[in-house]
Amino acid sequence: MSKITGMVVKRSLESVRAGGSDITCVPGLSIEVKRKKMILPNDMSQFWLQCLRQSEKENAKPVLFAKEDRRDWSVTVALGDMCPVKDMKSLPVQMDVQAFKTLYKRWHDE
Repeated sequence: MSKITGMVVKRSLESVRAGGSDITCVPGLSIEVKRKKMILPNDMSQFWLQCLRQSEKENAKPVLFAKEDRRDWSVTVALGDMCPVKDMKSLPVQMDVQAFKTLYKRWHDE
């Protein structure tokens, strides 16, 4: 995240203990970070629901970073935050980090 945002980004342990987002220092984004040996489809669904709940509390865009052993990081965002979509605002869209970097720059320029 530091390379993407140009800010020093650290995991917020206090926020994690209190049930908040994992990374809270990027304005406008509610960021969850998950890393597991193996991520099953049900895991991703649960991670995304947690990310959506946190983003609603923080009135921010949900962003989920996930990494499985021996795999690259993936980033999930809400379709409705990428383009105007009716009735599917929270539908998850998964991308690689480079695609998210492009999207973040677009959000930051708005």
